[in-house]
Amino acid sequence: MDASFYKYIPYYPIKKYDFTIRQLAGHTAGIRGYKGIEYGLNIPMGIKESLKIFKDDPLVYKPGTQYLYTSYDWVLISMAIEEISGVPFAEYVQEKVLTPFGLKNTLPEVPGEDIPNLSSFYSRGKSGFREAIPVDNRYKLAGGGYLSTADDIANFGQAFLDPAEAVVPDMSQFLASSVIGGNSTYYGLGWEVSEDKLGRPYFGHIGNGVGGYAVFYVYPKENMVFSILANCTNPRIQETLEEVVSLLIGGK
Repeated sequence: MDASFYKYIPYYPIKKYDFTIRQLAGHTAGIRGYKGIEYGLNIPMGIKESLKIFKDDPLVYKPGTQYLYTSYDWVLISMAIEEISGVPFAEYVQEKVLTPFGLKNTLPEVPGEDIPNLSSFYSRGKSGFREAIPVDNRYKLAGGGYLSTADDIANFGQAFLDPAEAVVPDMSQFLASSVIGGNSTYYGLGWEVSEDKLGRPYFGHIGNGVGGYAVFYVYPKENMVFSILANCTNPRIQETLEEVVSLLIGGK
């Protein structure tokens, strides 16, 4: 985790500062976020090909000194995984995650592919809901290119509450929030690590993409998992969802 990214991707353009896999996973590496229409690209690209989008841009800060969430961090990690494993990222995830966890309804989104029971996707504007623009997220599978169901994600979360599940590794380093300048980033390695308004700790992730929004919380002390999916770009319901989760746990 603390090896230089260049150990695995030596052909990536050299930046002013070195950065590690751990910093990429915790969004403290200094890689920039989306610019302009990049959030909604509809261009078929593989992971390696997509590096051209941002690889020539400078780091936006010295690694380890700030936090900036960006899907491009996980594009780079998925590229490193492909180089190390020698297999496409989607195949690696299928073997190491989807099959062991029994996630039968979780799969990469392939534009134009016929998928049974696939929801329509929408965005929300001032005049109401409209069909979302088409996108091709295959190049950023690791940062939001998968389709799934609420049941699959809930079952995935439940596995982290069951100590008998052999497929779950030691999660301690992944669920340890980074601290920068004495302040928590509330983010571990690929996981949001926080607490709700009543001080109850949870981990999971919120995801927002073109045509979809996802909330995934695991409350370890309460032994509860919340999986909520909405087929709309940022439907602006987070505050309501937080209230619902709190009430279901038993808080006010």
